[in-house]
Amino acid sequence: MKFNISEKTAEMIAANILGTADDAGRDELAAWLAAGEENRAFYRRVADPANLHRFLDETSRYDAAQDWPRVREKREKQEKQEEKRMAGRRRGIVRRALPYAAAVVVAACIAGVFVAERRSALEDNAISMEAAGAIPPGSARAVLITDAGEVFDLDATESLRTDAFVHNGDVVDYAALEPSAVASLHTLRVPRGGEYRLVLSDGSRVWLNAESELKYPSVFTGGHREVEISGEAFFIVAADASHPFVVKSGDRTTTAVGTSFNVRTYDRYESTLLSGKVSVDAGGVAVLLEPGQQAVADAGALDVRQVNASDYVSWKDGRFVYRRLALREVMADMARWYDVDVTFADERTANILLTANIRRYEDLSAAIEIVRQAAWVNISVSGRTVHVERK
Repeated sequence: MKFNISEKTAEMIAANILGTADDAGRDELAAWLAAGEENRAFYRRVADPANLHRFLDETSRYDAAQDWPRVREKREKQEKQEEKRMAGRRRGIVRRALPYAAAVVVAACIAGVFVAERRSALEDNAISMEAAGAIPPGSARAVLITDAGEVFDLDATESLRTDAFVHNGDVVDYAALEPSAVASLHTLRVPRGGEYRLVLSDGSRVWLNAESELKYPSVFTGGHREVEISGEAFFIVAADASHPFVVKSGDRTTTAVGTSFNVRTYDRYESTLLSGKVSVDAGGVAVLLEPGQQAVADAGALDVRQVNASDYVSWKDGRFVYRRLALREVMADMARWYDVDVTFADERTANILLTANIRRYEDLSAAIEIVRQAAWVNISVSGRTVHVERK
């Protein structure tokens, strides 16, 4: 028995695959699928993502006006050939050929619709990319606040010298001066679209990411060196075994002596060790990390996992590196760094897993183009709002 479909059925299948079918079309397709297993098998084959992607990859060479008549002519020719070849050994060959001919019909319908939509989408995307290109990456800017109420707006263009610190370029340096006998509490606040570096009085170095805040004394006194973080910071701690270095965030702490590690607290507490050893305590539960390990405190639990630590500190070296990370978390990084708002069409889109390596200091358009291709999503930009939806 031969397998064949009408142009109307092909158009109905194509519309369903493309998500453009109306209620009547979906009902009609459901009835067609219920009519037989052969119909269902055919639909599964042409709707398979691997086949669909192949169809779409070929649409750039498809001209609906010119190619559709050729597809129809080929289909009619194969039907006539089938009638002549029904007898004998060639019957099985024809049976296998006809589903392919039917698939060509569906592919042509998909291509015809998709090319028109893609042409429009490309035009919209060009406008969107132009808007995104006008949004530059973050830069060195921060606000420093002392406990005396002094406020310093900092950026990389100005130099400043006070009794407690020297500011030069994008670095606030407390180790460049003789330490004062009296410690005062300072806060370095980095806004969205910003980053900054800091050298503490003991020589420890800190990189602060966008939308982050670090509280610290102008000079360390007592038996330990303590700072408080919200947001994200990378630390290279000056070695001093007699004075442990403590990074606090609520009831979570990371304690080190001489080591390098990253602490991130945006949506959950993560402490990632690059070198040395650190102890992480969350609500009274403590773990000791080795290089390449990460402690994650979330919802009352403290877990340790093996990671590629360099991925988690790549932001300080000018990259965003992601390995199967949910798109919502990736775009949250983009939102903080480019100072934009991000919306998703639905939860499925937000939960797409992304693997990518993105240059941090390029305009937004370059970053979202990589995300768009790697996650197979559509991204539009209006003003400072970025919207993400599935293709």
